[in-house]
Amino acid sequence: MRSTTLVAALLVGAVAGLAAQRAHQLELSGYGSITRYDHLMALDSRVGAGARIGYAFTDLLELEAEFGLAQPHTRNQFGFTSVRWGAASLVLTVAPGRRNRPYLLGGYTRIDYGSAASAPYDFADHAVHGAIGDRFFVMHGVALRFEGRAIFAPKTDRRFGGEWAGHVVGSIGLSMFALGRGQGDADRDRVSDPQDACPSTPARAAVDRRGCPLDRDGDTVADGIDRCPATPAGAQVDRSGCPIDSDQDGVSDGLDQCANSAAGATVDAKGCPMDADADGVADQLDRCPQSAPGVRVDVSGCALTRDGVLPLFSERGSMILHGVTFGAGSSILTPGSFTVLDGVATALNAQPEIRVEIAGYTDDVGAPGLNIRLSQLRAEAVRGYLATRGVAPDRMVARGFGPGSPIASNTTAVGRAQNRRVELHRLP
Repeated sequence: MRSTTLVAALLVGAVAGLAAQRAHQLELSGYGSITRYDHLMALDSRVGAGARIGYAFTDLLELEAEFGLAQPHTRNQFGFTSVRWGAASLVLTVAPGRRNRPYLLGGYTRIDYGSAASAPYDFADHAVHGAIGDRFFVMHGVALRFEGRAIFAPKTDRRFGGEWAGHVVGSIGLSMFALGRGQGDADRDRVSDPQDACPSTPARAAVDRRGCPLDRDGDTVADGIDRCPATPAGAQVDRSGCPIDSDQDGVSDGLDQCANSAAGATVDAKGCPMDADADGVADQLDRCPQSAPGVRVDVSGCALTRDGVLPLFSERGSMILHGVTFGAGSSILTPGSFTVLDGVATALNAQPEIRVEIAGYTDDVGAPGLNIRLSQLRAEAVRGYLATRGVAPDRMVARGFGPGSPIASNTTAVGRAQNRRVELHRLP
């Protein structure tokens, strides 16, 4: 009963959730000890020495064997005798810190006293033991080990009363760890847990000597994970560390002072559209880039007539409706399109003799048949809107041409944005 109680008490308080990784690791250690023997043995406390070898099956559990020797002095006028012991233990690591690994252990001990020539100290006891200890790491793979152990022999030699005997052992030693995963590297960054100041580093991140992620461009995405390691300071990035450019003008969000530049607009280093003639229409969208100072212009940058009516067509008899856009993959006009179309409706109503073809175009992304269908729906949406503004439907024809007749390269985002357009063609 007493032995059962002792073992149970030593196992109480074990906790899970270890960060240290020790599976398949060997522990080799030597130690010095001092033993307080049971009074039945009539032996003085004496310093001894021993060695241990352990193998970790998991991060939690280790099997350990040890051997030791002491030469205590007897109190029965027999001089010195030898005490040799061998033990096998299961070791449970509990609640480790960054630099230490507390543990509990329990197991079997055989104690051999003296020899045939040193009677009555010529017998062996079979015992169980339990211990509590700690390993404190002084460097990578090397730890000081402290332990307090209780040994319980249910029945000792009859010459010493034949009763149970209990011994208490304190020890201090040096442990070295080999094989396995070192002294624990939970985030696998090659910096052991006791020395790792950042123990939760993401996989594949490059780290410094302290185990903390390196981030040379300061975008909060660690080197090794960062696919764009030279991001300008202040730029917003995605999870891979590459700059985000919502309006696709070549200036990253976070640095872009005009984050909603129109598709295709030429911008300066701050991300704002360039406007050489200062008419309020960005150069890339300005069909009349040399407007005289102070002249009123439409949304395409061209001068209005004296009565404020939009001159619809150039000599070619066609015009691109810059600013007329749709939701992605849909034929729903965006709110910004209404101002442009209102100006077109005013001009058409002022020139009732003009008939027009409303031509829809797309980029080349997707199946051609679907793109033709989408461009037709978009042309019809423009025709429908103009009709609500008083333009007679029989003056307008809606046609979709899909990716036909591109005006820019479809290999770039800017080029594809320019190709997604609506044009007006004057009909004879």
